[in-house]
Amino acid sequence: MVLAIPCEDNCDKQVYPLTNISLALNNASAIEIPLYLYQAQMRVNELFQLTFGIIDGKSGWVRSAVLGGCYNYTARSVIVLDPSLQLDQIDVPYKSFIVLYSGQLIKEIRRDKGWTITKAHNFLRSKFMFDPYIYSLIERIIERDKPVIVCNRNPTITFGSILAMRIRRVKTDSDDVTMSIPSAILPSLNESAFSINPSNCGKPYHALSYQANLGIELVAELTTQGW
Repeated sequence: MVLAIPCEDNCDKQVYPLTNISLALNNASAIEIPLYLYQAQMRVNELFQLTFGIIDGKSGWVRSAVLGGCYNYTARSVIVLDPSLQLDQIDVPYKSFIVLYSGQLIKEIRRDKGWTITKAHNFLRSKFMFDPYIYSLIERIIERDKPVIVCNRNPTITFGSILAMRIRRVKTDSDDVTMSIPSAILPSLNESAFSINPSNCGKPYHALSYQANLGIELVAELTTQGW
Protein backbone atom coordinates (compact mmCIF):
# COMPACT_ATOMS: atom_id res chain seq x y z
CA MET A 1 0.00 0.00 0.00
CA VAL A 2 1.36 3.44 -0.95
CA LEU A 3 1.50 5.80 2.01
CA ALA A 4 0.46 9.42 1.66
CA ILE A 5 3.30 11.68 2.79
CA PRO A 6 2.89 15.47 3.03
CA CYS A 7 4.74 17.38 0.31
CA GLU A 8 6.16 20.91 0.51
CA ASP A 9 6.84 21.66 -3.15
CA ASN A 10 6.28 20.27 -6.62
CA CYS A 11 9.45 18.16 -6.60
CA ASP A 12 8.51 16.58 -3.28
CA LYS A 13 5.11 15.75 -4.72
CA GLN A 14 6.89 13.52 -7.22
CA VAL A 15 9.77 12.24 -5.09
CA TYR A 16 7.76 10.97 -2.12
CA PRO A 17 5.26 8.93 -4.18
CA LEU A 18 8.12 7.64 -6.30
CA THR A 19 9.89 6.43 -3.17
CA ASN A 20 6.74 4.73 -1.93
CA ILE A 21 6.17 3.08 -5.31
CA SER A 22 9.72 1.71 -5.22
CA LEU A 23 9.09 0.25 -1.76
CA ALA A 24 5.75 -1.18 -2.86
CA LEU A 25 7.43 -3.03 -5.73
CA ASN A 26 9.22 -5.26 -3.20
CA ASN A 27 5.93 -6.87 -2.18
CA ALA A 28 3.96 -6.40 -5.38
CA SER A 29 2.39 -9.33 -7.16
CA ALA A 30 3.15 -10.12 -10.76
CA ILE A 31 -0.06 -8.45 -11.95
CA GLU A 32 0.70 -5.25 -9.95
CA ILE A 33 4.30 -4.77 -11.15
CA PRO A 34 3.45 -3.31 -14.60
CA LEU A 35 1.09 -0.79 -12.98
CA TYR A 36 3.68 0.27 -10.41
CA LEU A 37 6.35 0.57 -13.10
CA TYR A 38 4.06 2.71 -15.22
CA GLN A 39 3.27 4.98 -12.26
CA ALA A 40 6.97 5.23 -11.41
CA GLN A 41 7.86 6.16 -14.99
CA MET A 42 5.22 8.88 -15.04
CA ARG A 43 6.59 10.31 -11.79
CA VAL A 44 10.15 10.21 -13.14
CA ASN A 45 9.09 11.99 -16.33
CA GLU A 46 7.35 14.70 -14.33
CA LEU A 47 10.32 15.02 -11.98
CA PHE A 48 12.65 15.43 -14.97
CA GLN A 49 10.51 18.19 -16.41
CA LEU A 50 10.41 20.01 -13.08
CA THR A 51 14.16 19.66 -12.53
CA PHE A 52 15.04 20.71 -16.06
CA GLY A 53 12.68 23.65 -15.79
CA ILE A 54 14.64 24.95 -12.80
CA ILE A 55 17.85 25.31 -14.82
CA ASP A 56 16.50 25.88 -18.34
CA GLY A 57 15.39 29.05 -20.10
CA LYS A 58 15.91 32.74 -19.41
CA SER A 59 14.51 32.44 -15.88
CA GLY A 60 16.40 29.21 -15.18
CA TRP A 61 19.26 28.87 -12.70
CA VAL A 62 22.04 28.73 -15.32
CA ARG A 63 20.88 31.88 -17.11
CA SER A 64 19.81 33.93 -14.09
CA ALA A 65 22.35 32.88 -11.45
CA VAL A 66 25.44 31.92 -13.47
CA LEU A 67 25.57 33.58 -16.89
CA GLY A 68 23.21 36.42 -16.08
CA GLY A 69 25.02 37.68 -13.00
CA CYS A 70 27.46 40.55 -12.58
CA TYR A 71 31.09 39.46 -12.83
CA ASN A 72 34.48 41.04 -12.83
CA TYR A 73 36.51 40.97 -16.04
CA THR A 74 33.46 41.00 -18.31
CA ALA A 75 32.29 43.44 -20.97
CA ARG A 76 29.42 43.83 -23.40
CA SER A 77 29.83 44.87 -27.03
CA VAL A 78 27.87 45.03 -30.27
CA ILE A 79 29.39 42.65 -32.81
CA VAL A 80 30.46 43.35 -36.37
CA LEU A 81 31.69 41.02 -39.11
CA ASP A 82 35.32 40.92 -40.24
CA PRO A 83 36.11 38.50 -43.13
CA SER A 84 39.86 38.68 -42.40
CA LEU A 85 39.44 36.95 -39.03
CA GLN A 86 40.17 33.25 -38.67
CA LEU A 87 37.56 30.96 -37.19
CA ASP A 88 38.83 31.29 -33.62
CA GLN A 89 39.95 34.93 -33.71
CA ILE A 90 38.32 38.09 -32.47
CA ASP A 91 39.13 41.82 -32.30
CA VAL A 92 38.19 43.63 -29.09
CA PRO A 93 37.65 47.34 -28.28
CA TYR A 94 40.53 49.38 -26.87
CA LYS A 95 38.59 50.63 -23.84
CA SER A 96 37.34 47.16 -22.95
CA PHE A 97 40.86 45.76 -22.99
CA ILE A 98 42.16 48.67 -20.90
CA VAL A 99 39.60 48.02 -18.15
CA LEU A 100 39.53 44.22 -18.23
CA TYR A 101 43.28 43.76 -18.49
CA SER A 102 44.13 46.62 -16.14
CA GLY A 103 45.93 44.26 -13.78
CA GLN A 104 48.22 42.99 -16.51
CA LEU A 105 48.82 46.48 -17.88
CA ILE A 106 49.68 47.89 -14.45
CA LYS A 107 52.11 45.04 -13.99
CA GLU A 108 53.81 45.91 -17.30
CA ILE A 109 53.95 49.62 -16.41
CA ARG A 110 55.60 48.85 -13.08
CA ARG A 111 58.19 46.65 -14.80
CA ASP A 112 59.01 49.39 -17.33
CA LYS A 113 59.03 52.42 -15.05
CA GLY A 114 59.59 51.00 -11.55
CA TRP A 115 56.53 52.80 -10.18
CA THR A 116 54.28 51.83 -7.29
CA ILE A 117 50.95 50.12 -7.98
CA THR A 118 49.05 53.32 -7.13
CA LYS A 119 51.10 55.49 -9.48
CA ALA A 120 50.88 52.94 -12.30
CA HIS A 121 47.12 52.62 -11.74
CA ASN A 122 46.59 56.39 -11.87
CA PHE A 123 48.71 56.61 -15.00
CA LEU A 124 46.66 53.92 -16.72
CA ARG A 125 43.40 55.65 -15.77
CA SER A 126 44.63 58.85 -17.41
CA LYS A 127 45.20 56.93 -20.68
CA PHE A 128 41.63 55.76 -21.22
CA MET A 129 41.70 57.33 -24.67
CA PHE A 130 44.18 55.88 -27.16
CA ASP A 131 47.81 56.14 -26.08
CA PRO A 132 50.75 54.74 -28.14
CA TYR A 133 52.69 53.57 -25.08
CA ILE A 134 49.70 51.75 -23.57
CA TYR A 135 48.95 50.20 -26.95
CA SER A 136 52.53 48.89 -27.16
CA LEU A 137 51.94 47.18 -23.81
CA ILE A 138 48.68 45.72 -25.14
CA GLU A 139 50.50 44.31 -28.17
CA ARG A 140 53.16 42.86 -25.85
CA ILE A 141 50.53 41.08 -23.75
CA ILE A 142 48.75 39.69 -26.83
CA GLU A 143 52.03 38.46 -28.37
CA ARG A 144 53.34 36.92 -25.17
CA ASP A 145 50.24 35.56 -23.40
CA LYS A 146 47.99 34.90 -26.43
CA PRO A 147 44.88 35.68 -24.34
CA VAL A 148 41.65 33.78 -24.89
CA ILE A 149 38.21 35.20 -24.19
CA VAL A 150 34.89 33.45 -23.63
CA CYS A 151 32.15 34.87 -25.85
CA ASN A 152 28.64 34.33 -24.61
CA ARG A 153 25.68 35.22 -26.80
CA ASN A 154 22.70 36.34 -24.72
CA PRO A 155 20.35 34.64 -24.22
CA THR A 156 22.44 31.49 -23.95
CA ILE A 157 20.31 28.97 -25.85
CA THR A 158 22.72 26.19 -26.89
CA PHE A 159 26.30 25.11 -26.23
CA GLY A 160 27.25 27.00 -29.40
CA SER A 161 26.26 30.23 -27.68
CA ILE A 162 29.49 30.06 -25.63
CA LEU A 163 32.70 30.14 -27.65
CA ALA A 164 36.39 30.39 -26.71
CA MET A 165 38.12 32.89 -29.01
CA ARG A 166 41.69 34.19 -29.33
CA ILE A 167 42.33 37.92 -29.36
CA ARG A 168 43.96 38.82 -32.67
CA ARG A 169 44.35 42.50 -31.92
CA VAL A 170 42.88 45.43 -30.00
CA LYS A 171 41.31 48.20 -32.06
CA THR A 172 43.25 51.46 -32.20
CA ASP A 173 40.17 53.68 -32.32
CA SER A 174 39.24 54.26 -28.68
CA ASP A 175 35.77 55.40 -29.76
CA ASP A 176 35.08 52.08 -31.48
CA VAL A 177 33.34 49.87 -28.91
CA THR A 178 32.35 47.11 -31.32
CA MET A 179 33.72 43.58 -31.27
CA SER A 180 34.74 42.03 -34.60
CA ILE A 181 34.00 38.35 -35.16
CA PRO A 182 34.37 35.98 -38.15
CA SER A 183 31.14 35.46 -40.07
CA ALA A 184 31.55 31.68 -39.89
CA ILE A 185 30.64 31.54 -36.19
CA LEU A 186 27.27 33.28 -36.59
CA PRO A 187 25.36 29.99 -37.02
CA SER A 188 26.86 28.85 -33.71
CA LEU A 189 25.40 31.97 -32.15
CA ASN A 190 21.93 30.91 -33.33
CA GLU A 191 21.81 33.69 -35.92
CA SER A 192 21.00 32.01 -39.22
CA ALA A 193 17.94 33.98 -40.37
CA PHE A 194 19.88 36.22 -42.71
CA SER A 195 22.10 36.15 -45.77
CA ILE A 196 25.69 37.39 -45.44
CA ASN A 197 26.42 40.33 -47.70
CA PRO A 198 30.12 41.23 -48.07
CA SER A 199 29.21 44.90 -48.23
CA ASN A 200 27.90 44.66 -44.68
CA CYS A 201 31.21 43.56 -43.17
CA GLY A 202 32.46 46.02 -40.58
CA LYS A 203 28.99 47.43 -39.89
CA PRO A 204 27.10 46.88 -36.61
CA TYR A 205 25.42 43.51 -36.68
CA HIS A 206 21.99 44.86 -35.75
CA ALA A 207 22.06 46.62 -39.13
CA LEU A 208 22.50 43.22 -40.79
CA SER A 209 19.87 41.09 -39.17
CA TYR A 210 16.58 42.66 -38.28
CA GLN A 211 14.99 39.23 -38.69
CA ALA A 212 16.93 37.89 -35.73
CA ASN A 213 17.75 39.91 -32.61
CA LEU A 214 18.17 43.67 -32.95
CA GLY A 215 21.32 44.91 -31.31
CA ILE A 216 22.63 41.41 -30.56
CA GLU A 217 25.36 41.63 -27.97
CA LEU A 218 28.12 39.42 -26.69
CA VAL A 219 29.60 39.17 -23.24
CA ALA A 220 33.34 38.79 -23.51
CA GLU A 221 35.02 37.49 -20.42
CA LEU A 222 38.68 38.28 -20.72
CA THR A 223 40.77 35.91 -18.67
CA THR A 224 43.92 37.15 -16.98
CA GLN A 225 47.10 35.37 -16.01
CA GLY A 226 47.24 36.89 -12.53
CA TRP A 227 49.44 39.62 -11.12
